[in-house]
Amino acid sequence: MKIVLLFAVICAAKASVLQFVHTPSSVVLPESADLRSNDVPVVTSQLIGLSAEMPPGWTGHGDLLSRPKAAAVIVVNTPDHFKPQLTGNTYTLTQTSQGLNLKALEFDFKTSFDDGVVLVDSSSTKLEATNADKLADMNVDGLVKTKITPLRQELENVYRIVLWLEKEGSRLAKHGSPDLYVVRISGLAAALTSAGPSDPDAKAALEEVTQAIEKLSAALRTAYGDQVIVEMITQTAEPEEHIIVKRQAQT
Repeated sequence: MKIVLLFAVICAAKASVLQFVHTPSSVVLPESADLRSNDVPVVTSQLIGLSAEMPPGWTGHGDLLSRPKAAAVIVVNTPDHFKPQLTGNTYTLTQTSQGLNLKALEFDFKTSFDDGVVLVDSSSTKLEATNADKLADMNVDGLVKTKITPLRQELENVYRIVLWLEKEGSRLAKHGSPDLYVVRISGLAAALTSAGPSDPDAKAALEEVTQAIEKLSAALRTAYGDQVIVEMITQTAEPEEHIIVKRQAQT
């Protein structure tokens, strides 16, 4: 009988980090806070003026008389040593069984604001947009260089949002309700699966993700007159090796 040892590399969740890439001057953030992953929708709702509820120990606040006009939540799945390096207040998130439930945040926007609210939900498999005509039709040919899937599709969707915002122009006078953009990027993990973190293709992919997030943040700030909250959640994971023992009958 043969014994075959198979090495499997998987990503085990370690921690998540919430970073505010941009906030309006009307939003005040604490220097530190103990937050859980399921607190992110609560914090976002509170800062946008949707709810007065706050997680325990959270002291951040906004101004109801100068409420932000939009919120963008960008979720990036990647190992801790291989994530976009941006500036902004950063908070470590403790993982909970509820996880990061952004569907609840989207539901609150849909049910709390008027029919004109823009809701965008982007990932590798979908680009759903409410009150954003022709967003999915934006031509992004040549804007994304990486061939890695699903990262390529995810970044193309990010650039569709950027181009749509640029085409729309200022959204400050469109309607009174804030808009919500949810962007999910999971393809960096695929970049590490096909190549190591020092591989040129993997490094180029990380640079493309960073640039895409920066361009999205800039387009949002222009469209909403700087009155936008841009959050990036990096759901970090570290590769772990597991040995699988497989017995094969001798023939």
